[in-house]
Amino acid sequence: MAFNTQKFVRVSAGQFDGSQVAANFNYNGNAAGDTKAAILDSDYFLDQYAVLSKGSMISFTATDATLVLAMVTQSLSTGVTIEEITETLPPSSVDTADIKDSAVTSAKIADGAVTTAKLASAAVTSAKLAADSVLTASIKDANVTAAKLAADSVLAASVKDGELTAAKMASGVLPIHNSITNTAGGGVQEDITVAGVLATDVCQVTINTDGSSAGTTLKESRTEAGKVKVVFTADPTSSTKLNISVFRP
Repeated sequence: MAFNTQKFVRVSAGQFDGSQVAANFNYNGNAAGDTKAAILDSDYFLDQYAVLSKGSMISFTATDATLVLAMVTQSLSTGVTIEEITETLPPSSVDTADIKDSAVTSAKIADGAVTTAKLASAAVTSAKLAADSVLTASIKDANVTAAKLAADSVLAASVKDGELTAAKMASGVLPIHNSITNTAGGGVQEDITVAGVLATDVCQVTINTDGSSAGTTLKESRTEAGKVKVVFTADPTSSTKLNISVFRP
């Protein structure tokens, strides 16, 4: 398609490429009555292939477009092809140095685009974690220490059966002595030997079965060094059984 060459003006010369000049041109297609689609059509600039080279930039107006920027992708005597340059950049054309600091906002990042390798070490703080986002599989074995547990956070259902051994109990929780002992009888007070008992220990004594002295009740019990002292309301005789437990605070 021929057009008024007076309206085809070289703005600034570029590098020479054989007999052709890589340069910037503008064209008034509006004066020629052509649409953008017609100007972008194949071989519209065929008559000017001698002054166009691959890479030349052409800006033009049209009857339906005020400004279009295009690039010559082929310029031969057999055909001249130009392609419109839109806002979309060619693949891999933007380098890190071209991006302004803090210019990449969350809206620019595609879902799933941030991989582990993109995260700086120690960059994921607690504030970055959503509620309930740390799953069991994400926790390294043996890394939930006592300091990580909140007060009253370990419930009965969380404790495996048979795992609460005596060594896990705090002082005073389990008895240091348990026994069933027969009374000696002969008086209302008896000292029952219990090895290792201290005066500061706490005892719990109950009557298991009454002996020959029916109605005898336990009046008092306390620990002393190496023994538990019990006092009855009457002589318990020798057949009364006592349940004795001693705790160490």
